[in-house]
Amino acid sequence: MTIVDGTITGTVVRLLNEALASEIMCVLRYKRHCFMIARFSSHHVKLMLFQHVTEEQAHADQLAERIVQLGASRCDRLNGC
Repeated sequence: MTIVDGTITGTVVRLLNEALASEIMCVLRYKRHCFMIARFSSHHVKLMLFQHVTEEQAHADQLAERIVQLGASRCDRLNGC
């Protein structure tokens, strides 16, 4: 699908960047949980959380790739952009 209208493209990129920021926060949150429970929980739970990290990171990568395909730059809101 080709989007010709710059306004629509800008809106799509903004929404993609918001989704990307959310995915990045999920990756960080799952990693934090994984490290926090490591001493209290089983190895199985840790592996399960790392699987979530991997899945969320893949989502973030897909979003970032699409943003670049639309000709915009990635902005994850974690660095103030």
